[in-house]
Amino acid sequence: MCVIGCGVIAEEHLAILKRIPGIRVAGICDPNPEAVAKIVSKFKVEHTYTDARQMLVAEKPNVVHIVTPPQSHRSLAEIAIQSGCHVLVEKPMAMDAADAQAMADFAAKHNRKLCVDHNHLYDPVVVRARRMIEAGELGDLLWVESYYGFDLGNNPESRYLLPGGEKHWTFQLPGGLYQNLASHPLSLALDILGKPTKVHAIARSGRVLPHAPTDELRVLLETPRATGMVVVSLAASPRSQFVNIYGTKMTICVDVLNKWIIAQGTVNGLPKPISRALMHLQHGATVVGGTLSGMVKVLRGKWSYCDGMEILIRDFYVSIKEDRPAPVTAEDGIWTMEIMDEVWKQIGMTGSQTDKMRQETLVHH
Repeated sequence: MCVIGCGVIAEEHLAILKRIPGIRVAGICDPNPEAVAKIVSKFKVEHTYTDARQMLVAEKPNVVHIVTPPQSHRSLAEIAIQSGCHVLVEKPMAMDAADAQAMADFAAKHNRKLCVDHNHLYDPVVVRARRMIEAGELGDLLWVESYYGFDLGNNPESRYLLPGGEKHWTFQLPGGLYQNLASHPLSLALDILGKPTKVHAIARSGRVLPHAPTDELRVLLETPRATGMVVVSLAASPRSQFVNIYGTKMTICVDVLNKWIIAQGTVNGLPKPISRALMHLQHGATVVGGTLSGMVKVLRGKWSYCDGMEILIRDFYVSIKEDRPAPVTAEDGIWTMEIMDEVWKQIGMTGSQTDKMRQETLVHH
């Protein structure tokens, strides 16, 4: 297999691939020599390229991981698929739903698998929550809140805040920086709620990004099953990522960042004050236990923010071997992109530079 793109996320992919028996990284590709050199020094990849076509011809991989910015996802996916490769593409899947659909159609035409790295869908705590819902432990679903936020203002050295930060590729997406982040909470909400019948989006300014009109996004999703809210915050402190799921029998908070689930439900047969107190004790025990477990993992070098990514990638390779659908299909990615397109339209982000950026891909081909 081969990897196209040598940024930060490529290191996560390569570290995971190194742990999977039978997988050999035949080559990596990036037009930036410094980025390539950093990857080579860390992962000892033998063959490096600056041109994706050249690498695919020379190495003839059966799988390609595309971990470049989304401006190049469609063109690189089509090149890889045409070369006979199955493709795992980083989120967000594409620039917009039209590109995502074109990628899916191209993969289907050539009978290749196309998987989107919505990695948090496979985080163990998310899988556990999904099983609780499917088992009926929460009763009927009422409301889902999926939150992703951090205080960008407390990180003055961020690439987004430094002079010239407005030229970063994220701000050239139709949805700007939102588009690079929203797929995380949105994919989690959609996995629980199903396809929405109505989408309503608002954006406000937390006065953090000097070159963006807004940095706070709220998206209301109405579905036949329940209602939900997706939140992306660049101003709220502290950093947090969670999914609150409210049911008629129980409410659970899935803390994606800290990797624990807090379940709250009334204990029948007890006075309400005692029932609430027991819930608080259970809450505290979960937090203390999860904190200690996390600290031990950090000290032992076992902590990973991308544990769901490893599960997804492993399952993708199994899906190829067993010829079954990818863990996150192209159709899943299209669905997410369609909602994001509607959100950008509602909050007035036109993506005026989209066509230009499609041409200025970061990997030569």
